[in-house]
Amino acid sequence: MKKIFTLALISMFCISAWSTDVTMRFDTRAGLTAMGLSDPGSDKSKTFTQGEQITQDEVTVTMNTANVKLTHDDEDDMYLNIPANGNISISVPEGKKITGVKFGGENEAQLKRFAFDDGNNGGEITKLERVVIDPTHYSWEVWWEATQDVQSLKLSANGGLIHVYWFTVTFEEAAPEPISNLAVVGSFQDPEWDTNNGVEMAMTDNNVFVAEVTFPAGTLFKLIEKLDTHINWYGGAAESDVFWVSPEIIENGTEMDLVDGSNFKIDDAGTYIISVDANTRKMTVTAKPVEAKYYVAGGFNGWSTSENELEAQEDVYTATIDVLGEDEESRSFKIVRVDNATTWFGGADDAGQKKFIITEELLGKEITLLEGAGENLLLPAAGNYTFNLILADAAAPAGMAKAEGQAFKLVVVKNDVTGVETINAEDIAAVKYVNMAGQVSATPFEGVNVKVI
Repeated sequence: MKKIFTLALISMFCISAWSTDVTMRFDTRAGLTAMGLSDPGSDKSKTFTQGEQITQDEVTVTMNTANVKLTHDDEDDMYLNIPANGNISISVPEGKKITGVKFGGENEAQLKRFAFDDGNNGGEITKLERVVIDPTHYSWEVWWEATQDVQSLKLSANGGLIHVYWFTVTFEEAAPEPISNLAVVGSFQDPEWDTNNGVEMAMTDNNVFVAEVTFPAGTLFKLIEKLDTHINWYGGAAESDVFWVSPEIIENGTEMDLVDGSNFKIDDAGTYIISVDANTRKMTVTAKPVEAKYYVAGGFNGWSTSENELEAQEDVYTATIDVLGEDEESRSFKIVRVDNATTWFGGADDAGQKKFIITEELLGKEITLLEGAGENLLLPAAGNYTFNLILADAAAPAGMAKAEGQAFKLVVVKNDVTGVETINAEDIAAVKYVNMAGQVSATPFEGVNVKVI
């Protein structure tokens, strides 16, 4: 009768893509070999000892009672022979869960004797079906499905023996235990990797942990969960000792799986926001947003990215600067934005001259700046200038939806030097410094000042 089971694997569970099937066959020599067993010989049996186990892939069968046998009968059929009131257990490794078991046998009455105990409510037999092979041959199959997470299932032969020719165990990753707390530890600490003084992560209402951490360049770090008896370490899923958190991962907020794995590494120094979804055990690392500041940088200040800041005034950033030198280097400049990065803004190449010349006619008019690109802008002459940077929504092509991003416009105004004759006696009494544009202040202006004594 053995041939009636050769098609047993045609019917399978409807399972999710991440489930695994392991079929243990007692009716073929190849199946026995996969379990580390051998054919006992025609009309013979191998009797398992109580507690003996057989394993195939990640599935283990334990003989809980004596006299469970592997039988090769006189009709040349092989099967697992479970005696009346005997029982076996099927289990999968820790961290996995059994979702279903499917059995094949010749006798319907025998398969109906199975009693299932998964430690919860026994699960459910969802189907008992006769499978017709041909007009004179058929087999019986029974499906059992778990209703809760189970790692082990006990099968008992109630009221009589059961012959099992094969069974298929379907299992998948079990849901991990909820994370109760998290902290960041690593090479940035003093002493390094101090589990007693990690940066604690605060949990939000939606079960997300968040922390703000400042790292020096080349920092290695992991997350830890401190429990009463041990510490769980969470790292990255990398084949090497280090999981590189690249600038692209940081910029895009790419999710990373948290596992018992490699150290995370961040190359650049800075302050970062680490966020962990405790439901999915995925982490993101993003750079802490830095308020953008704009500066006028040029030959007149050594191309400094920290001097001559454009001050925010409603819809415009503005600065007034004395440009003293008449040489081209002194009159050349760009606008620079400093936040998490340094971005330069230049002008379009003017007739292939590798510069954008601000002629007298362009003074007071809007000039379009190129973000992260463009040539140096060249002032027409030395003097006192006011630079007005205008940020607006980027214009969209005709007939299209609103464009993303911002448009950057610059208006340069050359100020007339009026001297001190425009300052009255009250001004002189109240202030001490006057610039070349005739503006007054209690503190010195950048550039040339007249000090009133």
